[in-house]
Amino acid sequence: MIAKSLLQNIPFDYLKFKQNKNHALNIACGKGEVAIKLSKLGWNITAVDIDKNNAKFLQKFDNIQFYEFDLESNIDNYLKKNLSIKNLI
Repeated sequence: MIAKSLLQNIPFDYLKFKQNKNHALNIACGKGEVAIKLSKLGWNITAVDIDKNNAKFLQKFDNIQFYEFDLESNIDNYLKKNLSIKNLI
């Protein structure tokens, strides 16, 4: 549930992602070592990282979409809004 809520903030087509068996979501992709390897094997990649400068390592690949996204802050915000003592018990 947390992951699905966070994914709503990343602008990619979740249904297309779910239906495409050769599509990977690479969270905290960094410079894209994993994304690039999968890309070369023919996979379509949605790469997410907090550092927009990492996009330059991935821009030459047509089958990699890069999104700058601060996952840690969004997790903290999600938990603050949706987690209470009642939910923990």
